[in-house]
Amino acid sequence: MMNKIKTYWDSLSETIVLTKKEHCLLLTVAALLGCIIGMLVSPRRDICCGKGNGANHYYGTAGEDDMDTEE
Repeated sequence: MMNKIKTYWDSLSETIVLTKKEHCLLLTVAALLGCIIGMLVSPRRDICCGKGNGANHYYGTAGEDDMDTEE
């Protein structure tokens, strides 16, 4: 097994010519694959975006609450 890895490693020194399109495509695929793997590997958490100060102001019910308090 180690012998196969060594022969493969030695064969990597060969020169390969890539066009600019192939190089750009390779970088794009690598970046997207890294993002996908990162999303799959990361632990899932309950994420809450906001201040968390307990004010409980919501955009959908703000107008309805104001109408009830005026009466």
